[in-house]
Amino acid sequence: MLLLKMLSVYPSDHAAAGLVLAHGAGGGQKSRFMVEAAHALAARGITIATFDFPYVTAGRSVPDKAPVLESSWRDAIGAARGDAAFARLPLFIGGKSMGGR
Repeated sequence: MLLLKMLSVYPSDHAAAGLVLAHGAGGGQKSRFMVEAAHALAARGITIATFDFPYVTAGRSVPDKAPVLESSWRDAIGAARGDAAFARLPLFIGGKSMGGR
């Protein structure tokens, strides 16, 4: 299971919803795009959680197979639901490119 500490949470002071946002195949959760998107969405009332797929954590450049990616999604969603920043918020998921599939 993905540990909660592996999520990066970008809370919104006036959150109306939560979003778990996955990165694309070319960059992890700390890529410039992901960080800027998370800050921009948080400023607009959406608390964001990002995470890395296992291949990024392992330092590999080739994405994992679909079952591994799907399992990572389930773990990230569970971790976000357990985070106080997402309490009482409707939770959505989305991603950039590969992360959104």
